Amino acid sequence: MPARAARTATEPKVRFEGFNAGIEAKVDRLVAVYGVNGLASLLVVSASQPTRWRQGKERPGETATGRLLALEYLTSRLAEVFTARQAQAWLTSPNPYLGGSTPAQVFTDFGGPAVEVAISAVEVGAAV
Repeated sequence: MPARAARTATEPKVRFEGFNAGIEAKVDRLVAVYGVNGLASLLVVSASQPTRWRQGKERPGETATGRLLALEYLTSRLAEVFTARQAQAWLTSPNPYLGGSTPAQVFTDFGGPAVEVAISAVEVGAAV
């Protein structure tokens, strides 16, 4: 593998403008599912943050962006397995597969992978 050339002081930095393009749309979709307060709770941010993101007044930080993307993926997985009503009940009900915690609480405490495992268990017919 060739050595990476060092950037000289005169070279402009690479810009990632527009990299977060579409955050407003992602937040809009998730607010439609969870509501502003529910989304804020799942992302562990203040209740005003999702509204600011939707309006383009602020951008989510690195941690919030990671949670936002993970929740977007989990929401799409839930839609594959449950109706909207079933998904809401499943997210907020104690789950034996998750040690009695709710999937929503596991998501806020540990992130998406643990909840993804529980969704996959439902898909294969495990009683969770």
